[in-house]
Amino acid sequence: MFHWGMEKVKLHKQVSNRILETFQTMKVVVTSTEWANFLWLRDHKDAQPEIRELARKISTALNNSVPVELGYQEWHLPYITDEMRECYELQELLIISVSCCAQVSYRTLDMSLDKALRIFESLTSGDRVHASPFEHQATPIPNYHKLTKAKAKRIGVTHFDVDGGRWSGNFRGWIQHRQLIKGHVVCQ
Repeated sequence: MFHWGMEKVKLHKQVSNRILETFQTMKVVVTSTEWANFLWLRDHKDAQPEIRELARKISTALNNSVPVELGYQEWHLPYITDEMRECYELQELLIISVSCCAQVSYRTLDMSLDKALRIFESLTSGDRVHASPFEHQATPIPNYHKLTKAKAKRIGVTHFDVDGGRWSGNFRGWIQHRQLIKGHVVCQ
């Protein structure tokens, strides 16, 4: 009823959706190299109960995971199965993974290459790239002894921390696919 009333007064649907979000379960894709601070803050007696429960589940998943070590140009690709890796080229796998990450809020997931190409085109066409779905695919940063700034930028390294750690966006040690997409951020 509330949503209907907001539509009647011609408010944008995102306004009512933001209000209703509080009462809904949401599906999201999260990819991270850094969990310590989030878990330290949110898996705590003073945290909001819902976020504390999420932090506990993330902590349990991390503790029970068996990481697969990847080499440079081997890719972490959400939604991509081993069978798909045998059937498609890397560029197609990246496009399908991006598409699936973009579809996370859809009721049904279409993993076909045709759907992926349409979504990929809609994300990258126009003067502004909608790059969030590109944040989840990643490949390890190579461990060259010396990485020049020019080489770093070309391969997607965005900065170095005070200890010399190599970062790409908000990933430490991994090149974020987003950083390889032209127009993913406004240049000043």
